[in-house]
Amino acid sequence: MKTIKSTRVKLKQTQAQIAKLIGVSQHRISEIERKIDGRSETITQQRLLIAIELLAAHELLDEFITKLSDK
Repeated sequence: MKTIKSTRVKLKQTQAQIAKLIGVSQHRISEIERKIDGRSETITQQRLLIAIELLAAHELLDEFITKLSDK
């Protein structure tokens, strides 16, 4: 099962980079990844997931463009 942390690490992004992207603290990203507090922060979690999905899509697009240019 993919987790937020494993996806972030695969994309070579730090907690600080993701935090800046979605407008929260690095500490909050850490809490979400570790599931410490159990607070329902749906908006923050949605922003985090969207940011990670956008980064993943960008990486896939870069790979696709690279493959096209290699042909």
